[in-house]
Amino acid sequence: MSIPLRVLILEDRLFDAELSVLELRTSGFEPDWQRVETESDYLAHLDPALDLILADYSLPQFNGLRALRLLQARGLDIPFILVSGTIGEDFAVECIKQGANDYLLKDRLTRLGSAVKSALEQKCLRDERKRAEADLAAKNEELRAMTHQLWQTAKLATMGELAASIAHELNNPLATISLRVEGLLGQVPANAPTRRALEVIEEEVERMGALVANLLQFSRRGSQQVSTLDVRDEIEQTLELIGYHLRQRQVAVVRDFAPELPLIQADRQQLRQLFLNLFANASDAMLQGGTLR
Repeated sequence: MSIPLRVLILEDRLFDAELSVLELRTSGFEPDWQRVETESDYLAHLDPALDLILADYSLPQFNGLRALRLLQARGLDIPFILVSGTIGEDFAVECIKQGANDYLLKDRLTRLGSAVKSALEQKCLRDERKRAEADLAAKNEELRAMTHQLWQTAKLATMGELAASIAHELNNPLATISLRVEGLLGQVPANAPTRRALEVIEEEVERMGALVANLLQFSRRGSQQVSTLDVRDEIEQTLELIGYHLRQRQVAVVRDFAPELPLIQADRQQLRQLFLNLFANASDAMLQGGTLR
């Protein structure tokens, strides 16, 4: 069975082009060929779908070496074989160095079939190497993404440990302040001018207590604990945790929650870790500040 072959022949003599086509057919190929003579026609017919270019070295206004350089300038990887009536050995070697796959003399075309098969095999090897390099690049990118994900996971684990440590350290002084403020409020009359100041302190202590509880919830490890949650509340609690970080990065937060959302079944700790990771990544991507929506 003949091998289909899309061929562009750079040749000013139709008879010589037909001899090359005949030799290709004799060698087991079925060429679909076009002949060009000028540089403009050659450039117009350069196509990545070509399997082979056969180029006469010397034409009235063009030559094979120039054709090879134009092919390389286009960035096309098409097997290129020079054919010439007469060619010196030194010049033939130079053509190979320039990137030609082979060179042949017109009166010795019997080697054309083997030269084409060799050039096609080399092209196949180059294609396989390119695919392997692309696969390797994709694997490297996948590895980089996995490494980043592991680093993020480790960062979250470290943050959880730090959060637990800070929360425990804050709990005792907050409890002491809360008790003292409660005792003072019990001693101050309702209409006393200092009462409002104490009430503000009490409110702030309660807010800090809620933040500490949130830190402890974030840092807690163990088996999965699924409960009924409102996603909006979990987002708000996570935003409170990371609020200072966002303000330092000049990241404004815009909330656009649906008025009615169904409750979900989820693990609160994992959900907050998820949101914290998303918010931290978004902040890291806005180096000049921005809006987290």
